[in-house]
Amino acid sequence: MAMTRAGRDGVGRRRWRWLAVATCLVALSAADVSAAARRVVRVSHWGGGDAARLFEEYVAEFERQHPDIDVQPEPYPENYTEQLLVRFAAGTAPDVMLLDNPYVPTFVDQGLIEDLRPYVQRGLVDLSSYFEPALAIFTRQGRVYGLPKGFTPIVMYYNKVHFDEAGLSYPRRGWTFNDYLDEARKLVRWEGGKVQRWGTYFTNWMGYTTPLVWSYGGEFLSPDWQTALGYTNSPVTVEAVQFLLDLALKHRVAPTQAEMDALGGGLFSKGLAGLAVSGHWSMFGFAPLIKQGQLSVGVVDLPQGPNRTQPSTVIYATAWGITSQARDKEAALELVKFLAGAWVQERENLGNYIEIPGRKDVARKVQAADPFGVEQAFLEAAQYGRPPYGSVVPNYQQIEAILTDAIGQAWTGGANLRNTLESAARQISALLAEGRRR
Repeated sequence: MAMTRAGRDGVGRRRWRWLAVATCLVALSAADVSAAARRVVRVSHWGGGDAARLFEEYVAEFERQHPDIDVQPEPYPENYTEQLLVRFAAGTAPDVMLLDNPYVPTFVDQGLIEDLRPYVQRGLVDLSSYFEPALAIFTRQGRVYGLPKGFTPIVMYYNKVHFDEAGLSYPRRGWTFNDYLDEARKLVRWEGGKVQRWGTYFTNWMGYTTPLVWSYGGEFLSPDWQTALGYTNSPVTVEAVQFLLDLALKHRVAPTQAEMDALGGGLFSKGLAGLAVSGHWSMFGFAPLIKQGQLSVGVVDLPQGPNRTQPSTVIYATAWGITSQARDKEAALELVKFLAGAWVQERENLGNYIEIPGRKDVARKVQAADPFGVEQAFLEAAQYGRPPYGSVVPNYQQIEAILTDAIGQAWTGGANLRNTLESAARQISALLAEGRRR
């Protein structure tokens, strides 16, 4: 019996409906497979606000270049180390993390960061692209735990206008602590029996005090970081720290702590001091003032001590690394290489001024575009840089607190510095010995 037209039309409509459903199912299935096939990489850093928003731009560009990888940022602007250690303990650590030099012992000594050396040996990572002083901070016994994002040496800033008004030549490499004191004296401006402008100033922060002591010729710890006795309390270290305190307490070329508190900080940027110790990060705040004609700066190595033939300084750096809990280490490596690569570092540093790029090629671009004439001096100072104690000594924060207190007792409390550093040396040595017994 022949099928009616209505019957044929009904069968046809049902066939098309099934075909449409099948097509949708196939498409959805393909989409599910595509989503499932994307490799997930979770990454942690401490940036918040604008930094977090800028990081999202980096993620978008990385995913455009790597459509098979889904990057999931997990920023911790507060309590970064503590938050990550909790995640590691729970087995939910990110795949990639940003390392700061004080965190290196905490994460490396516990085996929480992946050694990148196997990738170097396979030709997947080119370490020659990065500055050695920065790379050294994240290298232990040949093992490489991070690719440098950026770094800075600690240097001396000088106010060119102050020097010009005093008829002084700008300081140059090879200048000494005696030169430093002499120039600071000549930079002080008195009016009505009161200091209106200081030559320099001292800050009781070990981040600045340590490289100054090194450049003077002193040390706080032994070369193997096993003791402080004979180092923190050595004559040259005591002499170096006393020199720094005497800038204010004896020579009056720098304000006391009470005088600094009254001035409200920011002495150099306010034009209230002619010489200041700091890192590249200060350029972030100085740059607008320079552009507005309110500040004119130069940069030079730290002065060197009586028994030194060259200056010394510290290098502070950050780096991107792969965690030991990374689920997809190959994908994590691609993200690390990108974040520590030229594309990101150019966007972070051209016109930003917070740090020196970890990559040599990007640093050359920043130097070529430098409107302030300071980048070359930073790069030259970095040649004499050392890793900070905190990047190699576990629990260095406790040691730093002991030193800060010992110096502070003499700085603001009138105590005898030799005695306070003698006590500090014994406390620190006991702390280091206790750490070895654990």
